Amino acid sequence: AIVILLLTFGSNIIYYLIDAPLYSHIYSFALIAAFLYLAFCIKELPTVKNICSISFITGLIFITRPVNLSIMLMLPFILGSNLKATVLSIVRQPKLIASLLPVLLMPALLFSIYKSALGHYFVYSYDQEGFDFLHPHFWQFLIHYDNGLFSYMPLLAMPFLFIFAWYRSADKPIIAGAAATLFITIYIQSSWWCWYFGYSFGARTMLDFLPLFGIPLAMSVRNTDFKKNVYLIPVYTLCCIFTLNLYQQKSANHMMSSYPIRDYWQSVGKPFGLK
Repeated sequence: AIVILLLTFGSNIIYYLIDAPLYSHIYSFALIAAFLYLAFCIKELPTVKNICSISFITGLIFITRPVNLSIMLMLPFILGSNLKATVLSIVRQPKLIASLLPVLLMPALLFSIYKSALGHYFVYSYDQEGFDFLHPHFWQFLIHYDNGLFSYMPLLAMPFLFIFAWYRSADKPIIAGAAATLFITIYIQSSWWCWYFGYSFGARTMLDFLPLFGIPLAMSVRNTDFKKNVYLIPVYTLCCIFTLNLYQQKSANHMMSSYPIRDYWQSVGKPFGLK
C-alpha cells in the first residue's frame, strides 16, 4: 500500500493519468505490472493458465511498444533456481508448450490489419527517425533537466542509493535482475535520436517500467527496521513532494514544449520564493 502511494505521487504516472492519458505509456505500465505479477506466479506454480496468461501479455507488450520486451530479461532472475525446472516441465508437456502460443495472437492480428489496410505486413511509422546505439545519451537521460528520469522523479533512485540500509542476500537475484533490466532499458531508451522524447513530464518512456522500480522500493520498505524507516520514509516523502511541485508547475504551463527547458530551476525553487 505504501509503495502504491509512493509511485502514484513520486513519479510521472499522475501526469499521464490526468493530463496525457492518450499516450501509450500508461497502458504499457499496466501490461508490465501484469507481466511481473505472472512471472512470480509461474515461479510458485508453472500452470497452463499462468504460462498462457504471461504469453498473451507478452504479445500485447510487443504490439504496444516493442522495445518494452526488455522486461523479459527479468524472467530468469525471478524464476531463479526454479528456471531449469520450469523450462524442463514446459518442454516435457505438450500442453505447456501450446500455452506459449498466445504470444503470437496479437502480433498476428496487428500484422493482418496492416496487410489488409496498407498492403504490407509491417509498417514503420517513424520514417527516418530511429536509434543510435553507438551514441546513447545515457547520463542526460537520467539527470538532465530536459525530462531526465531522476531530475523529475528522484524517488526512483532512492532504493538504490540507500541499498546499504535494506539489502539482504536473499534478495540478491531480484535486485540484480531489476538493476540489469533497468540499465539495458535505459541504454535502449537513451539511444533514441530524441532522447528527451519531446513534450513530456520526466522520462515518459520509463513510466512503463515503474512496476519494476516498485520492486526494490517495496523491498526497501519491507526490509528496513523502525529506526532506519525513521529517515527512509521521510526521504521518500520529500521526493514525492518534489515531483508534485514540478507537476504543479507543469500544469501551470511552465516547462512547456520548447527545448531545451529553460525554467526547470525556477520551477523547483518557486514554492520557496527562489528565482
